[in-house]
Amino acid sequence: MTKDQVVSLTQPSRNTKEEKSKEDTRKKIDQKVNQEVEKISKAKTKTPTLEEAEEQKFQDYIVILVDKKGNDILPDAEKLKTKASFLEKVFAATNELTFGFGTSVPNDQARQLQEVINKAYPIAKEIYGQPFFNINVRVEYQPDLIVGGTYNQSLNVITLRSSSEFFNVRETFIHEFLHAFHDDYMIPLMHWEEGMVTQVGNEISDRMDNRLGDHPPYSGYNMDSRCTFSNVQPKIPGLRPGNYLVWACVWDKLYAEGQNFFKRFNANYYSFFKNSTTPLYSFSSSQIENELKKIVYNISPKPEGQDFYAWYKYQYAFWSPTTYAGKYVIKPFPGLVSPSSNNILHYYYVDIQGTFIARNDSAEISGINSNGNIVYKATHMFRDGVLEWQRLALSGFEKVKYTIKTPNAQQVLYNIYGVNLATNEATNGFFGVVNQVQNGNVAVFLAPYPTPVARGKIVNGTFTIPTTGNLRGRFRIVVLNSNNKYVTEKTVTKNYGDYAVLFE
Repeated sequence: MTKDQVVSLTQPSRNTKEEKSKEDTRKKIDQKVNQEVEKISKAKTKTPTLEEAEEQKFQDYIVILVDKKGNDILPDAEKLKTKASFLEKVFAATNELTFGFGTSVPNDQARQLQEVINKAYPIAKEIYGQPFFNINVRVEYQPDLIVGGTYNQSLNVITLRSSSEFFNVRETFIHEFLHAFHDDYMIPLMHWEEGMVTQVGNEISDRMDNRLGDHPPYSGYNMDSRCTFSNVQPKIPGLRPGNYLVWACVWDKLYAEGQNFFKRFNANYYSFFKNSTTPLYSFSSSQIENELKKIVYNISPKPEGQDFYAWYKYQYAFWSPTTYAGKYVIKPFPGLVSPSSNNILHYYYVDIQGTFIARNDSAEISGINSNGNIVYKATHMFRDGVLEWQRLALSGFEKVKYTIKTPNAQQVLYNIYGVNLATNEATNGFFGVVNQVQNGNVAVFLAPYPTPVARGKIVNGTFTIPTTGNLRGRFRIVVLNSNNKYVTEKTVTKNYGDYAVLFE
């Protein structure tokens, strides 16, 4: 976790002569946690309305208490320093999470949450493996909580913001109890911990609701270094915290290639610390990331047919904000290939510390169709880093390539027509843009690639193959011209749902 996501507090000394009751202490700590979370939220972001908070249900905080000397209080991790016989118990294959509900949780909501546990927890173990520790997790409600939920590693407490929409509470609860699987050994790199937890949470929800998945086409964010979300969410009005979902999109690929990926990852992650004499938080971020990459390489050495280390390097969603230091960046929403009803751009300067600064600049925008004709030309203004304009009303299959130029940056954005705009319902499958040919064909092969599993038409430089929405795995997507002659291809991996592909 970064400092923005970790709340450090001072816990009362355990040696005080006038020790208060556990319940009073718990209430004071919870009150202090909320105060500190509120301070951080007000300092770093605007306080969301309830409606905004519902949309941002994956935004959470991880809480760690510290003692008066500033040392993290991680009682479960402390037990790892004890004798070897206990180590074997800690890493036992039978480790389980158990759950209890505090008095702040109404009885009817406690029953609903218990039903979620009964359904979701077995699925979580099937995908994620056994928990790191054998612990009891207490669940509390806090109506005025700034974020959707928190997990307190020091106390093993999940705190949820109550909502009239129980589905939102359910999704946040699943997300937080997945953090409890790692507990005191939670991965302190957000794009790993939050990305994995979000992906596994999506998979659990899909199975609970008996659906194949409605994974949004966040692949569009990860196409190009100029348009990716990075490891710190830019605080620009109108920009939702999509980091978790974009990070999840990356881990989604490894899971789609092998459904035992997360279980094997956690088993190896636990094993590393079982055999290490160095506590997790004694490692630097780069040391941790290097060890984690070794673990993934041993499980999945060639994701999407590439060497893992080369593949990982170009997962733009994982890039640090300092990568952009000194640059002006334009980010299309939701990515380079957009089937959305409106075009939205975010524009900012990144200073040397990696801070995103929204810009107010003019932008010249021109759009050309598949025939090379100019169909749009205008000058717009970015205000507080945001620019939005309505897409053209075109019928049939067509593409429009927009070029956006500001005094300091340039970007492209593709609008495609002929696709279903309900892109979260797996209605398009593979869809995207082809610049090499105006008309032709697309053949989709599923590994090990014997024969095509689907075919589609390229019409005016765009295509959609709805039948691939319910397929997952590693695919070769081959572009053919109108005479069915080979032109180019890409190897990509996707889970169930839609996936944007760009052939430039």
